[in-house]
Amino acid sequence: MRSITEGEAVTIRALLAARAASERDRIRETGLGSRTYERIRKRAYSSGWVFDRFVPDPSRTGCPTVHFVLARPFADQIEAVRKRWKELPSNVLLWSWPETLFGVFFSNKSQENFRAELSTSGGLNEPVVVSSEATNRAIPVYFDFEGVWAYWTNQHGNLAYPHPIPVSNTREDVLRGRLGSESGAMAGLLSRPFQPTAVNSPLRVSPFFFPRSYQHLLETGVVERRTFLDLQKVPAFQGHSVERVAFVQGELLSPGTEESLFRMLMAIRVRPFLFANGDSRILLATLSGTPTDLEPRASRPAVLGNLRRYLANIQIVREPIEALSVLVNHRYDRLFPLPTTQHPPT
Repeated sequence: MRSITEGEAVTIRALLAARAASERDRIRETGLGSRTYERIRKRAYSSGWVFDRFVPDPSRTGCPTVHFVLARPFADQIEAVRKRWKELPSNVLLWSWPETLFGVFFSNKSQENFRAELSTSGGLNEPVVVSSEATNRAIPVYFDFEGVWAYWTNQHGNLAYPHPIPVSNTREDVLRGRLGSESGAMAGLLSRPFQPTAVNSPLRVSPFFFPRSYQHLLETGVVERRTFLDLQKVPAFQGHSVERVAFVQGELLSPGTEESLFRMLMAIRVRPFLFANGDSRILLATLSGTPTDLEPRASRPAVLGNLRRYLANIQIVREPIEALSVLVNHRYDRLFPLPTTQHPPT
């Protein structure tokens, strides 16, 4: 696989930032000519390096709790557990390795009831379940790859990182009266990325392409357009590839210090693409590569030592990207089953 160029690296970063800016502003941020930018953007999507999704505010789907689950099932049962998780309508993302499963579930169940639902599949060692209310404080980073991408490709600062879970600002009394009327529009909007004309191309949000009901969902923050990195398809940079996904989980030593923990990570140049807090249990995920991918190890403060200042019972799971199977890939349309047509493949 060839290495990406610096121009491709800055363009991918601008796409991952997913800012509500005009294309002219994005081009200006990259420092590239407009034709060069458009050519690289087209290549990034057609090659599958990045892809777009519409991500909803979970509370507006009737599923106000997001369960993040990391599990290592018994070897003879992992296939059955994979199948069971994939079939759950609440499952919007499922990553699988030979010994590890990671899933994201939008649910209206408490953690206790959700754990019971998971356990019906059998074959599970005790999984790590972090159940977060859909708030910016509980999930301040939700699959935002801009930070780690900028660090890996030697770009400074942040354009829009971190993106939290989408949270709209509509008042609760207005919300109660609007959930039913929004559901049809939301079902249609969330399924747009899987229409044949939208595959391997950027999602359009212009009023010229969307009905007013879709525009309203985007304008009020009920749904956000996000751009994600395909970890298996993105090329190497300067000859080095991101090699592993690292999951870190632990319990806060002092409740309410999750924001201080996140600021510490930023200070030592760790940019997790996921950070979730549920009842003082933290789950974060980031990417790692060979030592030569980034800067010398000696110039970066010890990550584990700093984590121990905030977390107890730390567990770290590292899995190779080359062994990753993506079984459900940000499928938020699954939250609104279509009555007359089947959902497209995951």
